[in-house]
Amino acid sequence: MPNPDKRGPWGAIIAIAVAGAVCFAVASVWKLSRVPYDLVLAVGTACLVAAFLAASVDRWFKKELVTDAFKAVFGNMLPKQLKDELAWVFEQEVLYERLDLTLRLTPTDHPDLLVARIELTRDVRNITTRKVTPQLFLAMDEWFHDGSRSRVVSLHCTQDGKTYSEMKEMPSAGLRG
Repeated sequence: MPNPDKRGPWGAIIAIAVAGAVCFAVASVWKLSRVPYDLVLAVGTACLVAAFLAASVDRWFKKELVTDAFKAVFGNMLPKQLKDELAWVFEQEVLYERLDLTLRLTPTDHPDLLVARIELTRDVRNITTRKVTPQLFLAMDEWFHDGSRSRVVSLHCTQDGKTYSEMKEMPSAGLRG
């Protein structure tokens, strides 16, 4: 006897559709009284509609449920402030398996300026099934130092021995999953 798990859901879906077609054939070939005729037609219609929904809409909803089950379950239990953070985590496409960051602050001749040198080395892994381009970005928070606002006077990036003065010039390497 074949294992139904190995056939997948398509065997059951086809069997239900065939059962619906058989009901229509029985109703049209055999002379049935009004009540059995209506009952056989109703069962046949129900089987065909069930097979259609199982083959189309139900499979799509189940795929979405499997994909977003964790997000749906735990996302609804979290406070509003954490939901956006959780959504951001789920949107990530790359994983930094190793990240080394060194920050050196050096004073300048100007009392209000510092030179910040950041060295970043990372091992990046694509955790999707499609090609993604990891983005390098830096952010600066307001330091609230002596009532003056923090600002960036100039920004340079060196990648693979080449220095870029505008971040939009810097190429990114695509990663395949």
